[in-house]
Amino acid sequence: MEKRKQPSAQIEKLQQRIAHLEEEVESGRQRNAELSKSIVKLKDVQKLSETIGASLDLHHILDALMKLSRRVIPYENGGVFLTPEGSDDMEVALVVYRSDGFEAQVRRQWEEGILQWVMAEQRAMVLPDVDAMRGSEEAERNFVIVPLFVRGKNVGVFELVCDKSAETFTNRDIELISILANQAAIALENARLIQSLDETNRRLRASQQQVIQSGKMAAVGELAAGIGHEINNPLQVILSRVQLMQHACKEDRVLSGLEVVEEHAARISQIVRNLMDFSQESSAEGEMRALEVHELIARSRSLVAHFFTTKQIKVIMHLPESLPQVRGRSGPLEQVFVNLLLNACQAMDDEGTLTIAGKAEQDFVVLTFADTGIGIPPEILPRIFEPFFTRKEVHEGRGLGLSISYGIVQDHGGAIYASSELGKGTTITVKLPIFCSG
Repeated sequence: MEKRKQPSAQIEKLQQRIAHLEEEVESGRQRNAELSKSIVKLKDVQKLSETIGASLDLHHILDALMKLSRRVIPYENGGVFLTPEGSDDMEVALVVYRSDGFEAQVRRQWEEGILQWVMAEQRAMVLPDVDAMRGSEEAERNFVIVPLFVRGKNVGVFELVCDKSAETFTNRDIELISILANQAAIALENARLIQSLDETNRRLRASQQQVIQSGKMAAVGELAAGIGHEINNPLQVILSRVQLMQHACKEDRVLSGLEVVEEHAARISQIVRNLMDFSQESSAEGEMRALEVHELIARSRSLVAHFFTTKQIKVIMHLPESLPQVRGRSGPLEQVFVNLLLNACQAMDDEGTLTIAGKAEQDFVVLTFADTGIGIPPEILPRIFEPFFTRKEVHEGRGLGLSISYGIVQDHGGAIYASSELGKGTTITVKLPIFCSG
């Protein structure tokens, strides 16, 4: 009987061995499951790399970051916060998954120095939400804060709010989130650099076009001056002969006809003088000097009067006699006013109304040109001062008038902007510095 008991001891050892093997198999399964999850997460990292590598759109990059981060670490809230170069403050979040005061929490962390500490440590950290701990003993929330670096320079943080205990975060998860966030940071920086480059190129193009336009205006000025002299000389002969005929003739019917001829010849002479004055000022930069706004607008109106008369557009003037002089160059400023007058005329149907008003406001004269035209759509309004932007047909213009006007006003130390309402009209406001003799 004792010999039969020996196998039971062997069986017990075998059972222990089997149990140990089962534990190892289960452990292997768990490791395989974790490895599979890691592979999936690594694929997510690769997917984000492809996404951000193919996109320069800020919100597209950030949206991809938020979606893929959720696959690594489920979160309640999250966002990217940037520190502008040379600033001691944080920008508003570019993306906030769900607000609920999250931005305020992040700003408080910034004010308390928590984020600066994480940045100085140069590594991702899991920090408890102290406010949640105070509110309820059962509540446990943690912040995952990842400092963002681009070419060795800290540019902000990526932060998630997670409703899970600190012990459940694995090092692999934190590493993956850090990789995701910093890849996105590089893409964001590249996108911002591209935007900055585009803006610089836009300004350069505007400056180049302004130089080209100035050269054209100088050439046109010389041509107009020559033509003006050629027209003015025979015109003076006509006027002098008409006046002699008026003295010699006694017949009322003939005198009435001569008065009409004299009136229109004098009008032609005035238009020629205005054109010559405009061309001479446009062909030479000259020094900034005191200018009368009334005279600038009157001369500009005379150059485009025909267009307003043809469409029977009424011009209402509200310019106080006491309006201060402005500091500037008459030629370029008249070019601005001519552009604004023509734009208003083209925007209105027949029998429209253009109201020109002015007032002194602190150190500026503020002029408004309000038309009763078709108005400008809100999505287009911010772009009307961009070079080459136009809603006109190709044969009607190249979209440089308002851009050049913007450059001229800026060069004078002023400002120009627009407001509009569809179906009611557009108002262009021009601010020019008041002339100071001192």
